[in-house]
Order: sequence, then C-alpha cells, then structure tokens
Amino acid sequence: MVSKKHYSYHILRNDVKLISKLANKKTLKVLEIGCGTGNLTRVFLSEPGFNVIALDVSRFMLDRLSEKLTSEEKKRVSFVCSDWESWLNNSSEKVDVIACCGALHHIPEYWQLLEQSFPMVLEKGFVYIACEPLHISLRSRGANLIFNVDKMLSAPKNFILFIYSGVVICIKKIFGVKMFSLIRTIYRRLMSISAKQRDEDNEIFDLVEFYSEGLDHSKIIEILAKNKYKILFDATGASSVHRMFHKIMNMFNVRTHFRLVARRKI
Repeated sequence: MVSKKHYSYHILRNDVKLISKLANKKTLKVLEIGCGTGNLTRVFLSEPGFNVIALDVSRFMLDRLSEKLTSEEKKRVSFVCSDWESWLNNSSEKVDVIACCGALHHIPEYWQLLEQSFPMVLEKGFVYIACEPLHISLRSRGANLIFNVDKMLSAPKNFILFIYSGVVICIKKIFGVKMFSLIRTIYRRLMSISAKQRDEDNEIFDLVEFYSEGLDHSKIIEILAKNKYKILFDATGASSVHRMFHKIMNMFNVRTHFRLVARRKI
C-alpha cells in the first residue's frame, strides 16, 4: 500500500470513501486498470464492501501485489494478467467502478480504451482516475524536480531507478524502439539474467512512459461528457510524497497532476 505517511495515501483514501458513500451499496465491484503492485488496490480493500479485479499486463507486478495482501484481502481480489485491450475483447464483466492510478500515461491510445470500457460500468457507476500527469508548464517542470528529489530522499533505490529510467528514456528517444529492444536483449544476455530477474528488469525498462509530457486532460473530460458521465469533482494540483513538498508546490499554484471522479448518468 502507499504508506500512510505518504501524503497521497490520505487523498486516495478520501476519494474512495466518497465513492463508497455516494454508491450507497453493500458491495461494489472495481475494475482497476494497471494495478501494479497495489497502491490503489489496497486503498479500496481498506474500505468494506469493495471487491477488486486487479488487471495488469505484468505477472511480476501481480505477484508483488499478492505478497502484500492478507488471506482475507485475497478473497476480495481477482488477479488478471492481461493487457487492457485483450481483457475488453474477452470479457462481459459489469462493474460499479473503473479505476486507475498513475497508469494511463503508460498505455498507448489510452483514451480509446477508456471509451471502450464505459459500457461495462453499471448505471450510476463511477470512473475514478488519480495521480495522472498533466501537460505541464515550465514552472511546473521546476516543481517536478522538487518532486523527484522528494522521491529520491524517501528511499535509496528510488535514486537508482530514477537515473536508470532516465537513461532508458534517452535511449528510446534518441535511437528509437528497435535500438531500445536490441540494447535490452544484449544487456540481459551479458548479465545472464534469470527468468524472475528478467521480469523485474522488464519493469524498469518498461518504466518508459508513452506520454511522459503528460495527458490531455481536456480530452478525457470531453470523452466522459460524450458518454454521459457527470463530473463529480476534477482536481488539479501538485503531487508529492511528503506534505511539506506538497504545500510548497501548491503555494506557487503548481499544477502537475490531476484526479477526478465521474458518475454514469441513468
């Protein structure tokens, strides 16, 4: 779970409580897209009545999520290792909530898949998007530097991942996808990486973001309106591990990330 000391934990928890209150149902089924290691999943599970379909393309991520859950929590989670598009094409599932946290900017043509997912939401159901990056201004880029320093200070391995992912992004942007794949293959063979390590290594390489410049926030709002979803709240602001950094960035009216809750109309 996002640590309770992590400032975003309290924001996510309040959002989930709001969805639970508005839904006014004993049980709610959630489809979480790109669940990763469960930052949002476990926030949902912290509230009674939520059952989660945890969808992620990475088996490694799902295994990490499973390791974090108690036996009782596992009873409320369905683990699905699949990409979003394949799951949509092969499922007739109906859900109360579609949720994603910091996942959309890793998915090519996310807006098309998002729109294709809307029909599976039950009447008066919800779409919850959190911790997604905005197209940012130069002032906000400065704030992102503060954010990354903040993350690096929170754990030494974050510093290594930050540098490593930066190198990977440069390789992909400068030399293209084919060279990126070739370098990844050579690296693995030189290091004689085991299957388990290869899965973990793949997560670092795939840290490369399809929309590193941020998402088109207005396009998402437009798609929701087109499909008859009412925006219940739409918040933009800074995103930080610690309250202090969060307050500093918001003091300068920095807008780096957004989150929203929308509800399907009858």
